[in-house]
Amino acid sequence: MLLDDARRLAAAAPRAVLDVYEGLPHVFHLAMLTGAVLPAMTTFLRCLADFVHERPL
Repeated sequence: MLLDDARRLAAAAPRAVLDVYEGLPHVFHLAMLTGAVLPAMTTFLRCLADFVHERPL
């Protein structure tokens, strides 16, 4: 999905959440599997945890 498509989808879906991390490759957060730690990964994981806790099953 292209970034513009993701932005349009997020704009059309009132409950959608779109976080854009400029200058990072797709699935950058998976770099943690190699032991790398980027500030953006910590931010992403915190946002993901908050999202999950706010929307219980």
